[in-house]
Amino acid sequence: MHLAAYLLRDELDSARFLWKRLPTEAKADPELQAMWAVGTAMWRHKHAEVHAKAAAFAWSSPFVAPLMATLQAQYLQRVFTQLGVAYATVSAESLANKLGVPAARVHELANAAGWTADAVSGAYKPVQPEGESQHTVKLEQLQTLTSYISHLEQEIRA
Repeated sequence: MHLAAYLLRDELDSARFLWKRLPTEAKADPELQAMWAVGTAMWRHKHAEVHAKAAAFAWSSPFVAPLMATLQAQYLQRVFTQLGVAYATVSAESLANKLGVPAARVHELANAAGWTADAVSGAYKPVQPEGESQHTVKLEQLQTLTSYISHLEQEIRA
């Protein structure tokens, strides 16, 4: 359960160190091994593997199964949002391959997120989240950074 909580909160470093601390006998538990397989896929950014491995195991009820179902849903939504920021246009098939879900599920997610579809190519154009800029740097920021670097160089030489 502790490992599932770390994965659910996307604290992959903590999950990894917990796995390393676990005794060998505990690591022999099939459910814990399956949970760590999901965590390993998350760590390696193998999005399709995360869903495949989470769906392939029959998680115990009533505690672990709801946690893992929530993990799958949250992970899918988080990665979908990240891909929406990364792409200007993307096909449903490409997203389906990256996410490891059917194209119909991608259509549902895209429609719920308000993405627009190109009538000719069928590619989706993601809606950029409000308040998120494309990493624009202002002149004042560059001047401040230059001042800091100049100060540091003078301190090092002194």
